[in-house]
Amino acid sequence: MRSREILTVWQREILDTLRDRRSLVLMIVVPLVVMPIFVLLPSLLVQQERAEMGKVAQPIVVHNGAEAPGLVAAIQASGVLKIVEHPDPERALQEGQIALWVMIPSGLEEKLAQGEPVEVRAKFNPGRSPSRSAREKFDALWEGYHRQFVAQKLAEQGCPPELVRPAPVNYEASQEQVGMAFLSLLLPLFLVMWAAMGGYYTALEAAVGEKERKTLETLLVAPVSRSSIVIGKVLAILVVTIFAEVISIAGLLAALFAVPRLLQVETLAGLKFALTPEIVLLIVALMAALAAMMSAVIFALFFYTRSIREAQSHANWVTFGVMIPALIAQFREIEPSLTMLLVPVFNVVLVFKELLLGQINVMHLGVVLSSSLVYAIVAIWIAVRIFQDERVLFRQ
Repeated sequence: MRSREILTVWQREILDTLRDRRSLVLMIVVPLVVMPIFVLLPSLLVQQERAEMGKVAQPIVVHNGAEAPGLVAAIQASGVLKIVEHPDPERALQEGQIALWVMIPSGLEEKLAQGEPVEVRAKFNPGRSPSRSAREKFDALWEGYHRQFVAQKLAEQGCPPELVRPAPVNYEASQEQVGMAFLSLLLPLFLVMWAAMGGYYTALEAAVGEKERKTLETLLVAPVSRSSIVIGKVLAILVVTIFAEVISIAGLLAALFAVPRLLQVETLAGLKFALTPEIVLLIVALMAALAAMMSAVIFALFFYTRSIREAQSHANWVTFGVMIPALIAQFREIEPSLTMLLVPVFNVVLVFKELLLGQINVMHLGVVLSSSLVYAIVAIWIAVRIFQDERVLFRQ
């Protein structure tokens, strides 16, 4: 082993890398442009959402409001919250029809006037942005009301208003709601990421690997139609992708269920997850539809490339391309429209979030499942057309 030979090989590889524009883009553009997007985008989306939520008056239910007419008047005059009536606040809160359910104790103002401790309870839904925003707004209104009311009573007794210490509101949320809200931040992103990456190596070998191994010619002269070859390869990629997604879900669930209990991590060990069999089946159906679409897209893209190196560079952009819409859907409270439900990947994440937050919208599910399958069929058709083009098959 000679140092001159090692140096020569090193120089050759560095020159090859510098001559390859795709490698330069991956080394320079990705760190400087793409990675800051992943760091800053969630913060910008959350900040924008908070600003938007601040302009909307969220509906809330105030139980026993007659015991605190001053607080009710302050809420109505604020313009940031609006009091509504609902026969079943618990269900309305779960479905997003109201953002907060406030329960005023009996004799609130009398207890405040006498300096007795009071407890105002409120229920909110941690998985919904309007509910989190309503909580912040109500906190501010309650603090202002409490401070003003008690300060007035203290002034009547000749005491300084600086003695006022607003009593905190006791907010409640079920462990299932907290757990599902936490899961809705992780699971959709995991599923989208593994739908793009799970069958990566299988697709690489099934497509451009055939060219580099020089086995493509043997495959083409076999008594099998080219469409059958393409469909068979895509199905193999699909099976591997689904398997990778199942394993990723198993790892996530193990991290949320078993590991915290073994390591006694209290913040995670206390979470509960209301995953009904119906929701699990629907998630699996969405996962399979997304995997079918991504398997066909990745195979078509890889087969169009000339080499494994070129295919790998394209794979990075595919990963970034699916994660950015997933991040947007994750960190924004979006009411899906028909147009949104037709946007690949983005639509699946939206419906994933709906399911994990307890909403089953049949129309949304139908549109997303059917559109994903249509995109998969179109991608397979494109792959078949590519496979039939000799100029693409044997280009160097």
